[in-house]
Amino acid sequence: MHGLREARPETLLAVRRALPLRRLRNAGGACTHTEGVLCDPCHEKRVEKRIAEFSEDTEYTAEVTCPWCGYKCSDSWEISDGPRECGDCGREYEVERDVAVTYSTTKRHNAK
Repeated sequence: MHGLREARPETLLAVRRALPLRRLRNAGGACTHTEGVLCDPCHEKRVEKRIAEFSEDTEYTAEVTCPWCGYKCSDSWEISDGPRECGDCGREYEVERDVAVTYSTTKRHNAK
């Protein structure tokens, strides 16, 4: 039988905002694959496959990217440096924000 994953109350809102897929079961107990809805066992199989296949570089990316499964966090600008739990695979990783400072100059005409 397919079950639902329980989230800790303190992280429920953060998890809901970060989850790319909702994991539910329908009344018959079978997995629902419509509109991105998966039950826990089917979600776990999908995550295991993504972890096994993911090999991209996760340094200096435009969005925070889980180094385990490749899930990209669309709210990266809200994330602080430090430990983080992936909203998809649930594994932990460390986030470091890299900042580059650049300068621009323009000519001033008729300036004295």
